[in-house]
Amino acid sequence: MSTATAPRRGRPPLVDPAAVARAAMTLWAEQGYAATSWQDIADATGLSVRTLIRRFGSQPGILSVGVDAAVARLRTALAEAPLDGNPGEVLRAAVVASVSRTDAVSVMGRQLMTVLAEEPSLQAWQREAYAPWIALLAEAIAVRVPGIDADTAHALASGYEAVANAAMRAWARGGGVGAPADRVEAALAHLALA
Repeated sequence: MSTATAPRRGRPPLVDPAAVARAAMTLWAEQGYAATSWQDIADATGLSVRTLIRRFGSQPGILSVGVDAAVARLRTALAEAPLDGNPGEVLRAAVVASVSRTDAVSVMGRQLMTVLAEEPSLQAWQREAYAPWIALLAEAIAVRVPGIDADTAHALASGYEAVANAAMRAWARGGGVGAPADRVEAALAHLALA
Protein backbone atom coordinates (compact mmCIF):
# COMPACT_ATOMS: atom_id res chain seq x y z
CA MET A 1 0.00 0.00 0.00
CA SER A 2 1.46 3.32 -0.98
CA THR A 3 0.72 6.63 0.58
CA ALA A 4 0.56 9.65 -1.65
CA THR A 5 1.38 13.10 -0.48
CA ALA A 6 -0.67 16.04 -1.53
CA PRO A 7 1.02 18.11 -4.21
CA ARG A 8 2.33 21.48 -3.17
CA ARG A 9 0.73 24.53 -4.64
CA GLY A 10 2.70 27.19 -6.40
CA ARG A 11 6.40 27.44 -6.93
CA PRO A 12 8.79 26.85 -4.09
CA PRO A 13 10.33 30.11 -2.96
CA LEU A 14 13.81 30.94 -4.19
CA VAL A 15 16.21 31.03 -1.30
CA ASP A 16 19.44 33.00 -1.53
CA PRO A 17 21.50 31.33 1.22
CA ALA A 18 24.03 34.19 1.34
CA ALA A 19 21.26 36.77 1.76
CA VAL A 20 19.67 34.72 4.55
CA ALA A 21 23.07 34.41 6.25
CA ARG A 22 23.63 38.18 6.04
CA ALA A 23 20.18 38.92 7.49
CA ALA A 24 20.57 36.38 10.29
CA MET A 25 24.06 37.59 11.13
CA THR A 26 22.84 41.18 11.35
CA LEU A 27 20.00 40.16 13.66
CA TRP A 28 22.26 38.04 15.85
CA ALA A 29 24.77 40.89 16.12
CA GLU A 30 22.06 43.44 16.96
CA GLN A 31 19.81 41.54 19.33
CA GLY A 32 21.80 38.47 20.31
CA TYR A 33 21.69 34.93 19.05
CA ALA A 34 19.41 33.54 21.77
CA ALA A 35 16.96 36.44 21.39
CA THR A 36 16.57 35.97 17.62
CA SER A 37 13.69 33.75 16.59
CA TRP A 38 13.00 31.99 13.31
CA GLN A 39 10.18 34.49 12.85
CA ASP A 40 12.65 37.39 13.16
CA ILE A 41 14.76 35.86 10.39
CA ALA A 42 11.68 35.18 8.29
CA ASP A 43 10.56 38.79 8.66
CA ALA A 44 14.02 40.05 7.68
CA THR A 45 14.25 37.82 4.60
CA GLY A 46 10.67 37.73 3.35
CA LEU A 47 10.67 33.93 3.56
CA SER A 48 8.44 31.74 5.69
CA VAL A 49 9.68 30.07 8.85
CA ARG A 50 8.82 26.73 7.24
CA THR A 51 10.97 27.49 4.19
CA LEU A 52 13.90 28.56 6.36
CA ILE A 53 13.73 25.46 8.55
CA ARG A 54 13.37 23.19 5.51
CA ARG A 55 16.41 24.79 3.83
CA PHE A 56 18.75 25.21 6.83
CA GLY A 57 17.46 22.79 9.49
CA SER A 58 18.64 24.94 12.37
CA GLN A 59 19.76 28.49 12.97
CA PRO A 60 23.43 27.42 13.13
CA GLY A 61 22.81 25.67 9.81
CA ILE A 62 22.49 29.12 8.27
CA LEU A 63 26.19 29.62 8.98
CA SER A 64 27.06 26.57 6.90
CA VAL A 65 26.89 28.86 3.88
CA GLY A 66 30.19 30.46 4.90
CA VAL A 67 31.82 27.19 5.96
CA ASP A 68 30.90 25.49 2.68
CA ALA A 69 32.44 28.40 0.77
CA ALA A 70 35.63 28.20 2.87
CA VAL A 71 35.90 24.46 2.18
CA ALA A 72 35.46 25.08 -1.55
CA ARG A 73 38.18 27.78 -1.53
CA LEU A 74 40.53 25.48 0.41
CA ARG A 75 39.87 22.61 -2.02
CA THR A 76 40.64 24.86 -5.00
CA ALA A 77 43.82 26.24 -3.45
CA LEU A 78 45.09 22.75 -2.61
CA ALA A 79 44.26 21.43 -6.08
CA GLU A 80 46.19 24.29 -7.69
CA ALA A 81 49.22 23.96 -5.39
CA PRO A 82 52.27 22.08 -6.59
CA LEU A 83 52.74 18.66 -4.99
CA ASP A 84 56.48 19.21 -4.76
CA GLY A 85 56.24 22.63 -3.08
CA ASN A 86 57.38 23.29 0.48
CA PRO A 87 54.60 21.70 2.57
CA GLY A 88 54.49 24.49 5.14
CA GLU A 89 54.27 27.22 2.50
CA VAL A 90 51.67 25.34 0.42
CA LEU A 91 49.45 24.62 3.42
CA ARG A 92 49.75 28.14 4.81
CA ALA A 93 48.85 29.64 1.43
CA ALA A 94 45.88 27.28 1.06
CA VAL A 95 44.53 28.11 4.52
CA VAL A 96 44.86 31.84 3.81
CA ALA A 97 43.11 31.32 0.47
CA SER A 98 40.20 29.69 2.30
CA VAL A 99 39.46 33.05 3.94
CA SER A 100 37.53 35.20 1.49
CA ARG A 101 38.81 38.67 0.75
CA THR A 102 35.41 40.12 -0.22
CA ASP A 103 34.02 43.14 1.61
CA ALA A 104 30.82 41.25 2.45
CA VAL A 105 32.80 38.52 4.16
CA SER A 106 34.82 41.09 6.08
CA VAL A 107 31.62 42.60 7.49
CA MET A 108 29.98 39.23 8.16
CA GLY A 109 33.22 37.78 9.53
CA ARG A 110 33.43 40.52 12.12
CA GLN A 111 29.81 39.91 13.13
CA LEU A 112 30.28 36.15 13.13
CA MET A 113 33.34 36.24 15.36
CA THR A 114 31.50 38.51 17.80
CA VAL A 115 28.45 36.22 17.90
CA LEU A 116 30.62 33.08 18.21
CA ALA A 117 32.53 34.57 21.12
CA GLU A 118 29.28 35.19 23.00
CA GLU A 119 27.35 32.01 22.19
CA PRO A 120 28.61 28.66 23.54
CA SER A 121 26.18 26.61 21.41
CA LEU A 122 27.62 28.18 18.26
CA GLN A 123 31.15 27.41 19.43
CA ALA A 124 30.17 23.72 19.64
CA TRP A 125 28.54 23.97 16.21
CA GLN A 126 31.69 25.55 14.79
CA ARG A 127 33.84 22.58 15.81
CA GLU A 128 31.50 20.21 13.99
CA ALA A 129 30.98 22.47 10.98
CA TYR A 130 34.69 22.82 10.28
CA ALA A 131 35.28 19.03 10.35
CA PRO A 132 35.20 18.80 6.51
CA TRP A 133 37.70 21.69 6.26
CA ILE A 134 40.01 19.95 8.74
CA ALA A 135 39.63 16.58 6.97
CA LEU A 136 40.51 18.14 3.63
CA LEU A 137 43.59 19.83 5.05
CA ALA A 138 44.61 16.62 6.86
CA GLU A 139 44.48 14.74 3.54
CA ALA A 140 46.71 17.38 1.97
CA ILE A 141 49.17 17.12 4.86
CA ALA A 142 49.26 13.33 4.53
CA VAL A 143 50.05 13.65 0.80
CA ARG A 144 52.72 16.31 1.24
CA VAL A 145 54.52 15.14 4.40
CA PRO A 146 56.23 11.77 3.92
CA GLY A 147 55.77 9.23 6.70
CA ILE A 148 53.14 11.18 8.64
CA ASP A 149 50.33 9.08 10.10
CA ALA A 150 46.66 10.01 9.67
CA ASP A 151 46.16 10.97 13.34
CA THR A 152 49.10 13.37 13.32
CA ALA A 153 47.99 14.86 10.01
CA HIS A 154 44.53 15.44 11.50
CA ALA A 155 46.02 17.02 14.61
CA LEU A 156 48.12 19.38 12.50
CA ALA A 157 45.10 20.31 10.37
CA SER A 158 43.15 21.00 13.57
CA GLY A 159 46.00 23.25 14.69
CA TYR A 160 45.86 25.21 11.44
CA GLU A 161 42.10 25.64 11.91
CA ALA A 162 42.53 26.74 15.53
CA VAL A 163 45.20 29.31 14.64
CA ALA A 164 43.13 30.64 11.72
CA ASN A 165 40.03 31.01 13.92
CA ALA A 166 42.03 32.64 16.72
CA ALA A 167 43.41 35.13 14.20
CA MET A 168 39.88 35.86 12.97
CA ARG A 169 38.68 36.46 16.54
CA ALA A 170 41.63 38.78 17.19
CA TRP A 171 40.91 40.60 13.94
CA ALA A 172 37.24 41.08 14.94
CA ARG A 173 38.15 42.23 18.48
CA GLY A 174 40.51 44.76 16.90
CA GLY A 175 37.61 46.32 15.02
CA GLY A 176 37.98 44.35 11.81
CA VAL A 177 40.66 46.62 10.41
CA GLY A 178 42.24 45.33 7.21
CA ALA A 179 41.57 42.01 5.56
CA PRO A 180 40.93 39.02 7.84
CA ALA A 181 43.00 36.86 5.45
CA ASP A 182 46.03 39.05 6.17
CA ARG A 183 45.56 38.53 9.91
CA VAL A 184 45.30 34.77 9.36
CA GLU A 185 48.43 34.80 7.22
CA ALA A 186 50.39 36.67 9.89
CA ALA A 187 49.24 34.23 12.60
CA LEU A 188 50.09 31.18 10.49
CA ALA A 189 53.62 32.47 10.03
CA HIS A 190 54.19 31.24 13.60
CA LEU A 191 53.47 27.65 12.55
CA ALA A 192 56.34 25.76 11.02
CA LEU A 193 55.90 22.42 9.32
CA ALA A 194 59.24 20.73 8.80
